[in-house]
Amino acid sequence: MSTENSGVYFNMSELPLGHEERKTVKTYGFEEQTLKPRDLKPLSFEGTVSETEGYGKTFEDLFKEGSLTLGGEVALFNIYLLSRRGAIGLTEPQREYLSHKFDRIGHGNILETVVDFDNGDKSKPAPEGYKRVLLINRPELLVIENGIIKEVKGGERKPKLWPANGYAERTCDGSYDEDGVPIKTNPDRKTAERTWVDIGADEEFARDAVSYSWGRNEYEGKVIMSRRFFNSDSGRFYLDADRNPDAGNSRIGRSPVSR
Repeated sequence: MSTENSGVYFNMSELPLGHEERKTVKTYGFEEQTLKPRDLKPLSFEGTVSETEGYGKTFEDLFKEGSLTLGGEVALFNIYLLSRRGAIGLTEPQREYLSHKFDRIGHGNILETVVDFDNGDKSKPAPEGYKRVLLINRPELLVIENGIIKEVKGGERKPKLWPANGYAERTCDGSYDEDGVPIKTNPDRKTAERTWVDIGADEEFARDAVSYSWGRNEYEGKVIMSRRFFNSDSGRFYLDADRNPDAGNSRIGRSPVSR
């Protein structure tokens, strides 16, 4: 595949694969289906992307050059999975690009998203296992001292709840929200896969749809996000929120994008 010159254009906005039309709720211990209208946001991406480059550079250097955000990355993964299920049609260049990103084991890319574990919304307690974080997309400047992010200036900022380390389950809202944050995780891969099998997915698809998510604890600093596919256990969409800017890996680059 070669997209270096012209890139591949996407303009898609799709609801998360695996979502339910009616949200499952529990009343007096019994599961029921609510008929209330859903306010479920689609996973959206518009832009021209090209193949991953810059392998081996530090995360700081890759971040300066630009890459997809976490939200853009999850929107493309959602498109990839929808295509695998035959739910949407893609052009041949689009199929090739998504295969380049999500089928090649041993590769990954940084994301132009910082997860700030220090400055989440502390106005109320987090649900058990979740961490209160601040998600920052495309900041104007990272102030870095001795390989540590000391300050993040500018950018799109959203307070989020980051789940415990584990495998992303399918929920009635899908597996990831519109900003790319896993909705619910499970420490056991087979249990997470069962959430897909229970709605009719075969075991192979369930394995491919489930990936691990790793993050720091609250008050443990600010990190540059990355997504990787290094082995079949951690999965095609392994999210790593635990790297400082001086990190680097010969198998991790950046995903160039223009809008």
